[in-house]
Amino acid sequence: MTPMSEKEFQDYLLQANWFMRARMDENKKEFQLDSFQRFDWDPWRGELIFSSGGHPKVVAKIQLVGTHSTKWTAWTWAWANPSYPAPVRQAALRAQ
Repeated sequence: MTPMSEKEFQDYLLQANWFMRARMDENKKEFQLDSFQRFDWDPWRGELIFSSGGHPKVVAKIQLVGTHSTKWTAWTWAWANPSYPAPVRQAALRAQ
């Protein structure tokens, strides 16, 4: 496998970003996500819960794969992040 050049990598990131933004916009519209008072992440169940008045309205299964820090310009894989619970880190290993 040939490594990507820096330009190819930046192009890939840009395309991935726009792809995800489109999916997020579709979900916001379909599930009216902007209408809920709050959302919470349950790392033990792998769920993102949108609620209003303390009542869950939309529950989405999610899998974190990592985090990006704009402050440090760094990416950390979820499996390598000790601040995540063990089930999150283990599930991220399966997602590689």
